Amino acid sequence: MKIGVFGGTFNPIHNGHLALIDRMIGRLALDRVILMPAAVPPHKDSGCVLPAQDRIAMCRLAVQGDERVTVSELEIRRGGKSYTIDTLFALQRQYPNDDLILLVGSDMFYTLTEWHCAEQLLRMVPIAAIARETDEFSRLCAQRDRLNAMGARTEIVEAEPVVVSSTEIRQDPQCEALPAAVEQYIVQNGLYGRTRRIPVDLDELTGRLRAGLSRSRYTHTINVASTALRLAELHGGDGELAYLAGLLHDICKEMPRERMLNLLEGSAIIKDPVFLASERIWHGFAAAIYIQRELSVYNTQIIEAVRYHTTGRGEMSLLEEIVYLADLTSADRRYPGVEALRAKAERSIPDAMFEALQFILGDLAHSGRPVTGDTLNAYNRYALIQAEAPRQA
Repeated sequence: MKIGVFGGTFNPIHNGHLALIDRMIGRLALDRVILMPAAVPPHKDSGCVLPAQDRIAMCRLAVQGDERVTVSELEIRRGGKSYTIDTLFALQRQYPNDDLILLVGSDMFYTLTEWHCAEQLLRMVPIAAIARETDEFSRLCAQRDRLNAMGARTEIVEAEPVVVSSTEIRQDPQCEALPAAVEQYIVQNGLYGRTRRIPVDLDELTGRLRAGLSRSRYTHTINVASTALRLAELHGGDGELAYLAGLLHDICKEMPRERMLNLLEGSAIIKDPVFLASERIWHGFAAAIYIQRELSVYNTQIIEAVRYHTTGRGEMSLLEEIVYLADLTSADRRYPGVEALRAKAERSIPDAMFEALQFILGDLAHSGRPVTGDTLNAYNRYALIQAEAPRQA
């Protein structure tokens, strides 16, 4: 296969990037493009760069449905400064039988000789550049000739330039140069100074829930949302996010298992044997995907609260804790000890989480069901908090 490697900060990814990718695929006859967000861009001030997970999420939303493009977390997982030569060495090991081509915009093409290990990089793989500004083709060709004289294999892709500025996008809330899903992600998470807004019609959502869930599950869902709202009010959480996450947490609970597995296909969690053996927790992970694909809910706090509402995890946000406890202490719950747990949740979130996880681990042990690593990590975290509490008093 002929694979293009297109790296960058993508802060945020925009229509200019997508147009460049599309033109490179067509002009270079690429079979695939790997989109590679940088962990720490070596050529830019990282102070104005969004966290990696936001940029990764926006990249995935931007190319969803385009099977020609995949988003790689290679540089994000590696951490530190993202030097292209290190990335190319790793990709050559990963794709030993494929031909890699480094794709760059004109701004980066002019600075290639200043990159880390530039001499080695220029000889490593072919490099293709495309104009990003008007009237610069002759200048690009001159740079191509200089680089090729140094032993590089570079070429210029002739195409109408795409002029879009990431800086202008970050500064202008009304900018129209973003894919719709990326714009929604930015708005729903309040990024780049936007006012956070989650465009969910509560009447429409509750109608969908009423139609798609059994009466008892719908009642439980409404109770969880109400409990989550109350806990948020008591503990300084965000009531809007808590209520919405409560409404969404069980949206896939009664979905056929094959449909849940289809949603989970491609997710790393599906490769975990403990997860596969724990069908009762699938619905949270499936719902985290479903609410993005079907309801266009892109707020990361809601997504993670829905994802981990049955398992917990080692580092839970306040919203995740609230939804986890609301699910266990909603008004319809009747198990022994629930009243005490309700009262504790209203007094102290960490104390209630520790008690809840003790209960869950005991229940799993009693029934012989496996325990996920996320649940064990959650228990260890809150056990440590309990152990340290006397010393902090």
